[in-house]
Amino acid sequence: MNLPGGRLGVFAGVCLVSITPLFLATILSRYTTSAIAYTLGALLVIVLSAFYSYMASRKHHEAAPGNTGSHPRLNSLAVPAIAIDENNQVIFANPAAKAYFSNDDIDTTGLFDVLKLSYVVGEETLTDWLRACRFEDKQGLSQSWERVRHELPSGSYREFDMVAHYTPDPDIEYQAVLIFIDHTARYLGQDNDVGYVALAVHELRTPLTVMRGYIEIFEDEVKGSLDSEQKEFLGNLSAQAQTLTDFVSSILNVARIEENHLQVKLREEDWPAIVNKAVDDMQLRAKVRDVRLVVDIDENIGQAIVDRVSIYEILNNLIDNAIKYTHTDQDVLIKTYLKDSNTIETTISDHGVGIPEDVIPHLFKKFYRSHSSRNVAVGTGIGLYLCRALVTAHGGQIWVKSEQGKGSTFGFTIPLDQPIAKDELVEDNGIKRTAHGWIKENTDN
Repeated sequence: MNLPGGRLGVFAGVCLVSITPLFLATILSRYTTSAIAYTLGALLVIVLSAFYSYMASRKHHEAAPGNTGSHPRLNSLAVPAIAIDENNQVIFANPAAKAYFSNDDIDTTGLFDVLKLSYVVGEETLTDWLRACRFEDKQGLSQSWERVRHELPSGSYREFDMVAHYTPDPDIEYQAVLIFIDHTARYLGQDNDVGYVALAVHELRTPLTVMRGYIEIFEDEVKGSLDSEQKEFLGNLSAQAQTLTDFVSSILNVARIEENHLQVKLREEDWPAIVNKAVDDMQLRAKVRDVRLVVDIDENIGQAIVDRVSIYEILNNLIDNAIKYTHTDQDVLIKTYLKDSNTIETTISDHGVGIPEDVIPHLFKKFYRSHSSRNVAVGTGIGLYLCRALVTAHGGQIWVKSEQGKGSTFGFTIPLDQPIAKDELVEDNGIKRTAHGWIKENTDN
């Protein structure tokens, strides 16, 4: 017979293995590399969780049979824990969960009647994950999420990491268990940091605009009288000024995305013209690094409903990355074509250093930069985050394929036909849509 207490003990062990190395790694990483820190943390926790699982199972065997409602191990957890059935009905919530979500009756309600969850754009939602688990009908599936938001009635929110374990078994009353680790203070601090940096960076716009103006004057009036070396110096100066301009714009846009203030205005535009403009403006930067940009545009592509500025920024970021990480004399290929009758796909391929496989799942996270990329090229870790938000606002998807030592291909899709949502504004034949870093839980079955 399968006993709930023992399974809860095993689940608690799984949760500890999934979460605790992150905390231990934070401490250990001050003295060693993050990879070694995580490994040491995982080894320590595996031992602890195995002992925890054994004690939980043993204690349940010693208890009276038929006791399936108290869940002593979940009750004893200091972090919020919730158990749900196949209908997403909460059948148990420990005292920590009732206190955290300020609801003593949470164990008599539907999960999504209580939890108003939002996820970082691109993450699989809890609803989608549970649906996939039930469809596959597999045992012992686990998933974890970082930085999940729960909106409070006041309009403010809490932010936490979440771990879920799915274990369908006819002998136990619950189907999945959720564990929540609060990080509101830390994540809110990060948001405040972005806001402060954006405020400071905003002050750079005026002197930067003046500086670029003088550079353009020099290019127009004195470039003809300069020797080849002086022309190269002026070209480098112009390229660096453009880099700084892009950095300022990216920081400000990230702040707007986090506050849901960045809007894209979708209207009919000449797609080839946008692509060619972005490539032309990147040619100088490519020349400085001895990289050649090659463009291949499907002749069947004409007009597309997009935000011209946003698409330009997406292309600018992706092409710039390809240039920075290419250290060979091979070309960077920008290719755009019709993937199907209603989808444009654009790819940017390089023959650079490539991306480690374990890094790829984190690439589109805000401020993420791997140790290897820090040693190869400078950057802030916000360009790909911004690209994902803008592509998502267009109703498209962004992806990457890479092999270390051989190069990378970044691609994104844009639908030709843009459906209008109820909460979107239509003005001057354009669709106004918010580009944000969060998606709300979809609870439709």
